[in-house]
Order: sequence, then structure tokens, then C-alpha cells
Amino acid sequence: MTGMKMGGVIMGLGFAMAAVLPVFAMETTATGSAMTSEHMAPPSTARGTTIKAEHGMMSANATTSAAAIACVGAAVGARETALGGSVSTYSQSVVSAYSARATSLQQAYMLTTGSAVKAAVKSSWSTFTSTIRSARSAWSTGRSDAWKTFRTAAAACKAPNGTSDSSYSESTSN
Repeated sequence: MTGMKMGGVIMGLGFAMAAVLPVFAMETTATGSAMTSEHMAPPSTARGTTIKAEHGMMSANATTSAAAIACVGAAVGARETALGGSVSTYSQSVVSAYSARATSLQQAYMLTTGSAVKAAVKSSWSTFTSTIRSARSAWSTGRSDAWKTFRTAAAACKAPNGTSDSSYSESTSN
């Protein structure tokens, strides 16, 4: 054999020559004459399936995979939008709770008797704690719902393995 093709470069007797044509366009025979791609069998993978993308043709599987990946992308976008909305609502609730507590405590310390101050402070903190719990619960539910909806939508896409980021899901603990 006069030359052996390796990844677009023809290796010959101690020297390398870069092929001008794509890898699949020309082969060298044992006599040194060139064969064009129309005389050669198409390259195949280990499983014996033809690699059509290398020849400039998209297979039905590649098109389906691209659509499935785009579908997962849309599901990720919807999930991130839902998560963003939930965390925004949570943040606003927490800020509101702190503002309400500050106002309530300020009013509590304007009272004149110790027992009235104590009762107002206790009420302020109780309302604050309840509001924070409620906000945290709403955030947890929103986060859980967003991921649940995403997993359902991503599974319906039937995308190839490894195309989803669901293995990076957020912890459901607070």
C-alpha cells in the first residue's frame, strides 16, 4: 500500500501530505491510484449505521434529535421563567415582611406601658414569622412545581440522553 489515510491527511513513506479534498472524497488504493467517494462504500460507525452528516446529508434521526433538543431547550426556558417568577415573589414577600415588622416594632415602642409594648412586640414578631413561613412555603411549592413541570415536558421531548440539565436540579430542602 502506498499511502494510508488518517483523518484527512495521507500518510506515506515517512512524510505527510494534507489532503485538499474532504476525508470521504478520496481514497488511495494499493497501486497508488485514487478512488473517489462514489466508488467507495460510505463510512460507518461501530454499529454499522451510515454517517450521513459527513456526506452533507442530514438523517431523519439527526433532524429528530435537533427538534428534541430544541424541545428540551423550550422546557428549560419555561422552567427558568417559572423559577424566576417564584423567587421574585418570594423576595418581594420577604422585603415586605421586614418593612411591615419595622413599622410594627416602631409603633410598639411608642406605647407607654411595658405590658402593651411586650404584647405589640410579640404580635409584630409573630406576624413576621408567619409571613416569612408563608413566603418560604410558596417559594418551595413554586420551585417544586417548576421542576415537576419541566421533567414532564422534557420527558415528552424524547431527547437523546445527556441533553437535559435535570441532573442539576435544585435541592427541595430549604
